[in-house]
Amino acid sequence: MATNTGNKTAEEKTQEDLMRERMQADEEMEEKLKHNMADIKHKILVLSNKGGVGKSTVSVNLSCILADKGYRFGLLDADLHGPSIVKMFGLEENT
Repeated sequence: MATNTGNKTAEEKTQEDLMRERMQADEEMEEKLKHNMADIKHKILVLSNKGGVGKSTVSVNLSCILADKGYRFGLLDADLHGPSIVKMFGLEENT
């Protein structure tokens, strides 16, 4: 049974505390992301709202060209439904 302290129950305060902690964690994560992204000089985004148009192929080819030219880069496959970058690089068995 929840104890009533003022107008809010202990359960409500606990839920409020959890929400406050979550918001603080989100703000800290956002600040860290902003700081890290500021260190990256150039960012290239390959996107489309349609599937099957070659976004992964373009990304892989672009990364290969950048690597051949000696650039340091990172490649993030943010496709939650079917990431294919690992497969396109032939690294599927290593994961």
